[in-house]
Amino acid sequence: MIIDSGAAVSVAPKSYFNRIPLNTDCSQEYRLQNASGGKLKIYGTRSVPLILGRATITVKTVMCDVAQPLLATNDLLNKGVSVTLGTNAVSYTHLRAH
Repeated sequence: MIIDSGAAVSVAPKSYFNRIPLNTDCSQEYRLQNASGGKLKIYGTRSVPLILGRATITVKTVMCDVAQPLLATNDLLNKGVSVTLGTNAVSYTHLRAH
């Protein structure tokens, strides 16, 4: 999974996280495009649990036509997790309990 500080939302290919139910009710809410400006097909969202040390947070992930998952740093910040991107490592700090 790539951590992306420029992404507006977290995204993943439709084939990922298949054990989590796909919510198709909100697929019309999103208008996403790829890096080349092409429109991405949206299939729905999944509430994906991420385990960070001893804590688990849930990130709403838009399932669409991308090659690999991208985790938006804004989603982490909204859950109280600060991310520091280093040259060879990623570290995180829980800012508040969730």
